[in-house]
Amino acid sequence: MMNKIHVILLAAGLSSRMGQVKPLLPWRGKTLLENACRAYGHVTGRKLVVLNKAVEAAADVVSPYGFQSVINEYPERGQSESLRLGLAELDRLGASGAVLCAVVDQPLINDEIVRTICDAYEAKSAQSDCASKLILCPRYGHSKERGNPVVFGPYWRPLLAELTGDTGGRQILKGPGAPHVAYIDFEMNAGTDVDTPDEYKELYNTWGYE
Repeated sequence: MMNKIHVILLAAGLSSRMGQVKPLLPWRGKTLLENACRAYGHVTGRKLVVLNKAVEAAADVVSPYGFQSVINEYPERGQSESLRLGLAELDRLGASGAVLCAVVDQPLINDEIVRTICDAYEAKSAQSDCASKLILCPRYGHSKERGNPVVFGPYWRPLLAELTGDTGGRQILKGPGAPHVAYIDFEMNAGTDVDTPDEYKELYNTWGYE
Protein backbone atom coordinates (compact mmCIF):
# COMPACT_ATOMS: atom_id res chain seq x y z
CA MET A 1 0.00 0.00 0.00
CA MET A 2 1.54 3.29 -1.09
CA ASN A 3 -0.23 5.47 1.47
CA LYS A 4 -2.16 4.64 4.58
CA ILE A 5 -5.81 5.59 4.50
CA HIS A 6 -7.05 7.40 7.58
CA VAL A 7 -10.71 7.95 8.45
CA ILE A 8 -12.35 11.19 9.54
CA LEU A 9 -15.97 10.42 10.42
CA LEU A 10 -18.07 13.58 10.65
CA ALA A 11 -20.68 13.32 13.42
CA ALA A 12 -20.75 16.84 14.87
CA GLY A 13 -23.63 18.32 12.87
CA LEU A 14 -26.42 20.19 14.64
CA SER A 15 -29.13 17.87 13.24
CA SER A 16 -31.38 20.92 12.85
CA ARG A 17 -33.57 19.36 10.14
CA MET A 18 -33.90 16.09 12.06
CA GLY A 19 -34.96 17.77 15.29
CA GLN A 20 -33.02 15.27 17.40
CA VAL A 21 -29.41 14.17 17.68
CA LYS A 22 -28.75 12.06 14.59
CA PRO A 23 -25.73 10.02 15.76
CA LEU A 24 -27.78 8.63 18.65
CA LEU A 25 -30.78 7.51 16.57
CA PRO A 26 -31.46 3.75 16.77
CA TRP A 27 -30.25 1.52 13.97
CA ARG A 28 -30.18 -2.29 13.98
CA GLY A 29 -29.98 -2.56 17.74
CA LYS A 30 -27.32 0.11 18.07
CA THR A 31 -27.07 3.75 16.99
CA LEU A 32 -26.18 5.47 13.74
CA LEU A 33 -22.85 6.38 15.35
CA GLU A 34 -22.01 2.78 16.25
CA ASN A 35 -23.23 1.55 12.86
CA ALA A 36 -20.87 3.96 11.08
CA CYS A 37 -17.92 3.08 13.32
CA ARG A 38 -18.52 -0.60 12.61
CA ALA A 39 -18.55 0.05 8.85
CA TYR A 40 -15.20 1.86 8.92
CA GLY A 41 -13.63 -0.07 11.77
CA HIS A 42 -11.48 -2.34 9.61
CA VAL A 43 -9.60 0.53 7.89
CA THR A 44 -6.01 0.11 9.01
CA GLY A 45 -4.99 3.77 9.33
CA ARG A 46 -5.95 6.15 12.12
CA LYS A 47 -9.67 6.46 12.70
CA LEU A 48 -11.15 9.67 14.11
CA VAL A 49 -14.76 10.62 14.77
CA VAL A 50 -15.60 14.28 15.26
CA LEU A 51 -18.44 14.82 17.75
CA ASN A 52 -20.15 17.87 19.20
CA LYS A 53 -20.86 18.44 22.88
CA ALA A 54 -24.36 16.95 22.58
CA VAL A 55 -22.89 13.51 21.84
CA GLU A 56 -19.64 13.82 23.78
CA ALA A 57 -20.96 11.33 26.31
CA ALA A 58 -21.24 8.75 23.51
CA ALA A 59 -17.51 8.88 22.85
CA ASP A 60 -16.99 5.67 24.86
CA VAL A 61 -18.87 3.61 22.28
CA VAL A 62 -16.42 4.41 19.46
CA SER A 63 -13.22 3.04 21.02
CA PRO A 64 -14.09 -0.67 20.57
CA TYR A 65 -14.09 0.01 16.82
CA GLY A 66 -10.65 1.60 16.95
CA PHE A 67 -11.89 5.19 16.78
CA GLN A 68 -10.57 8.17 18.70
CA SER A 69 -13.01 11.00 19.35
CA VAL A 70 -12.37 14.68 18.68
CA ILE A 71 -14.77 17.30 20.07
CA ASN A 72 -15.94 20.14 17.84
CA GLU A 73 -16.77 23.12 20.06
CA TYR A 74 -18.18 25.11 17.12
CA PRO A 75 -20.40 22.81 15.04
CA GLU A 76 -22.31 25.83 13.75
CA ARG A 77 -19.30 26.56 11.54
CA GLY A 78 -20.23 23.57 9.39
CA GLN A 79 -18.48 20.45 8.13
CA SER A 80 -15.32 22.39 7.37
CA GLU A 81 -14.65 22.92 11.07
CA SER A 82 -14.90 19.20 11.76
CA LEU A 83 -12.61 18.44 8.83
CA ARG A 84 -10.08 20.97 10.08
CA LEU A 85 -10.09 19.47 13.57
CA GLY A 86 -9.75 15.94 12.26
CA LEU A 87 -6.87 16.85 9.95
CA ALA A 88 -5.11 18.75 12.73
CA GLU A 89 -5.35 15.69 14.96
CA LEU A 90 -3.96 13.46 12.20
CA ASP A 91 -1.05 15.88 11.82
CA ARG A 92 -0.47 15.84 15.57
CA LEU A 93 -0.37 12.05 15.49
CA GLY A 94 2.08 12.06 12.58
CA ALA A 95 -0.45 10.19 10.45
CA SER A 96 0.47 11.03 6.87
CA GLY A 97 -1.34 9.63 3.86
CA ALA A 98 -4.76 9.68 2.26
CA VAL A 99 -7.92 10.66 4.13
CA LEU A 100 -11.30 8.97 3.82
CA CYS A 101 -13.95 11.56 4.65
CA ALA A 102 -17.17 9.94 5.88
CA VAL A 103 -20.46 11.05 7.44
CA VAL A 104 -22.45 9.43 10.21
CA ASP A 105 -25.89 9.63 8.60
CA GLN A 106 -25.47 7.07 5.80
CA PRO A 107 -26.73 3.96 7.58
CA LEU A 108 -26.64 1.70 4.51
CA ILE A 109 -22.86 2.03 4.16
CA ASN A 110 -21.32 -1.20 5.41
CA ASP A 111 -17.85 -2.66 5.81
CA GLU A 112 -17.98 -4.38 2.41
CA ILE A 113 -18.58 -1.07 0.62
CA VAL A 114 -15.83 0.64 2.61
CA ARG A 115 -13.39 -2.17 1.89
CA THR A 116 -14.20 -1.99 -1.83
CA ILE A 117 -13.59 1.77 -1.86
CA CYS A 118 -10.27 1.46 -0.03
CA ASP A 119 -9.10 -1.40 -2.27
CA ALA A 120 -10.05 0.60 -5.38
CA TYR A 121 -8.14 3.63 -4.12
CA GLU A 122 -5.01 1.55 -3.57
CA ALA A 123 -5.29 -0.06 -7.01
CA LYS A 124 -5.86 3.24 -8.80
CA SER A 125 -3.03 4.88 -6.82
CA ALA A 126 -0.64 2.22 -8.03
CA GLN A 127 -1.62 2.99 -11.65
CA SER A 128 -1.65 6.79 -11.34
CA ASP A 129 1.08 9.11 -12.57
CA CYS A 130 0.14 11.55 -9.81
CA ALA A 131 -1.08 9.31 -7.04
CA SER A 132 -0.96 11.95 -4.29
CA LYS A 133 -3.64 13.96 -6.15
CA LEU A 134 -6.00 11.06 -6.72
CA ILE A 135 -9.53 11.47 -5.34
CA LEU A 136 -11.81 8.44 -5.29
CA CYS A 137 -15.54 9.05 -5.14
CA PRO A 138 -18.35 6.47 -5.08
CA ARG A 139 -21.46 6.66 -7.24
CA TYR A 140 -24.62 4.86 -6.23
CA GLY A 141 -27.64 3.33 -7.93
CA HIS A 142 -28.80 3.41 -11.52
CA SER A 143 -28.51 7.20 -11.63
CA LYS A 144 -24.86 6.96 -10.52
CA GLU A 145 -25.34 9.70 -7.96
CA ARG A 146 -22.05 10.87 -6.49
CA GLY A 147 -21.79 10.56 -2.71
CA ASN A 148 -19.73 9.74 0.35
CA PRO A 149 -17.35 8.51 1.60
CA VAL A 150 -14.61 10.11 -0.49
CA VAL A 151 -10.91 9.31 -0.34
CA PHE A 152 -8.64 12.31 -0.85
CA GLY A 153 -5.00 11.76 -1.70
CA PRO A 154 -2.35 13.35 0.56
CA TYR A 155 -1.93 16.36 -1.75
CA TRP A 156 -5.38 17.68 -0.80
CA ARG A 157 -4.97 17.70 2.97
CA PRO A 158 -3.81 21.34 3.22
CA LEU A 159 -6.69 22.50 1.02
CA LEU A 160 -9.22 20.46 3.00
CA ALA A 161 -7.96 22.13 6.17
CA GLU A 162 -8.56 25.59 4.66
CA LEU A 163 -12.19 25.04 3.64
CA THR A 164 -14.96 27.07 5.23
CA GLY A 165 -18.71 26.59 5.57
CA ASP A 166 -20.83 23.46 5.38
CA THR A 167 -20.06 22.10 1.91
CA GLY A 168 -17.01 20.13 2.98
CA GLY A 169 -14.85 18.51 0.33
CA ARG A 170 -17.35 19.26 -2.45
CA GLN A 171 -15.53 22.54 -2.97
CA ILE A 172 -12.47 20.56 -4.03
CA LEU A 173 -14.40 17.96 -6.03
CA LYS A 174 -16.03 20.68 -8.12
CA GLY A 175 -12.95 22.88 -8.20
CA PRO A 176 -9.22 22.11 -8.37
CA GLY A 177 -9.67 18.41 -7.71
CA ALA A 178 -12.08 17.78 -10.59
CA PRO A 179 -9.43 16.55 -13.08
CA HIS A 180 -8.14 14.05 -10.52
CA VAL A 181 -11.44 12.41 -9.51
CA ALA A 182 -11.89 8.71 -10.22
CA TYR A 183 -15.14 6.89 -9.60
CA ILE A 184 -16.28 3.53 -8.33
CA ASP A 185 -19.89 2.52 -8.98
CA PHE A 186 -22.25 0.54 -6.74
CA GLU A 187 -25.55 -0.88 -7.95
CA MET A 188 -27.27 -0.35 -4.60
CA ASN A 189 -28.22 3.18 -3.61
CA ALA A 190 -26.25 2.81 -0.39
CA GLY A 191 -25.23 6.45 -0.30
CA THR A 192 -28.66 7.55 0.95
CA ASP A 193 -28.39 9.83 3.96
CA VAL A 194 -31.02 10.79 6.51
CA ASP A 195 -31.59 14.47 7.19
CA THR A 196 -35.27 14.61 8.17
CA PRO A 197 -37.59 12.51 10.36
CA ASP A 198 -39.47 11.26 7.29
CA GLU A 199 -36.25 10.16 5.56
CA TYR A 200 -35.09 8.36 8.69
CA LYS A 201 -38.46 6.67 9.26
CA GLU A 202 -38.67 5.45 5.67
CA LEU A 203 -35.17 3.98 5.74
CA TYR A 204 -35.55 2.55 9.23
CA ASN A 205 -38.81 0.79 8.39
CA THR A 206 -37.07 -1.00 5.51
CA TRP A 207 -33.53 -1.58 6.80
CA GLY A 208 -33.20 -0.43 10.39
CA TYR A 209 -34.36 -3.50 12.29
CA GLU A 210 -31.95 -6.19 13.44
